[in-house]
Amino acid sequence: MSNNGKFIDVAARRKLTKSASNKTVIPAEYARSHVIKNPPPLAALKVIHLLMQHAAGEMHLDKKHRILLSEINQLNGVHKYSKKEITDIFIDIQGTSIAYDTDTDWAVGSLLDYARTDIQNPETNQITVTYEFGTIFKEVAAQSDHWAMMQQTAINKFKRKYSLIIYEYLSSFQELKYKKSETFTFPEMRMLLGIPTGKIKRNPDLVKQVLKPAIKEINKYVDSLYLTLHTEKQGRNFTKITIFWETLKHRKSIKKDHMGDPIGTTKI
Repeated sequence: MSNNGKFIDVAARRKLTKSASNKTVIPAEYARSHVIKNPPPLAALKVIHLLMQHAAGEMHLDKKHRILLSEINQLNGVHKYSKKEITDIFIDIQGTSIAYDTDTDWAVGSLLDYARTDIQNPETNQITVTYEFGTIFKEVAAQSDHWAMMQQTAINKFKRKYSLIIYEYLSSFQELKYKKSETFTFPEMRMLLGIPTGKIKRNPDLVKQVLKPAIKEINKYVDSLYLTLHTEKQGRNFTKITIFWETLKHRKSIKKDHMGDPIGTTKI
């Protein structure tokens, strides 16, 4: 791969804006799960976003990035991660694979090359996490021409892993003026969410236990987006899932225009 795509420029410019602390820009290929495999638990996904936000327009470089452990701890509210908890989070991140496949080649690697902690200031006992993204992820970031821009405060509030994965995916389409929905088969949705084979086998359970709570959580915490979930049934069987979205400039419009349940089903 050669020559940088548009994503890196967008990420670099975003870090310089006043709202940078509340926005995370990630490659669309990552957001749409085109390159990420076996997504880790929610805590690790949140840390990944913070690491990308911190590295911004330099995440494609062969560079060691540094972030204060105290910044990562803020993701967990008033409770600070213990040494074991933060170690386990980075083990989960390290186990996240990045892969791409083109007509001419394919590649597989880890999201992170490595991460380590050290005491930056012995007098204050200030701990720094040093990390570097993996080679394949850096190539993907460098070449990407598309991106997802996400609200960091909403990400921090999510209690469900699948809410974040769906939010990532749909955020990569927000800049497309004429695209307002995405339809999935149930196998496609399971693949997007990284649900292991044998887990949540029944389609009605996927809708009830995963999709409905995720849609409602996204609507609750994301100011600029309102989602509607629509399922199709053929007889007694669910066949397709469509997620519609509206971009909103003001949070108040949600209360004014969307008072009902954002879930619907059509029988065919």
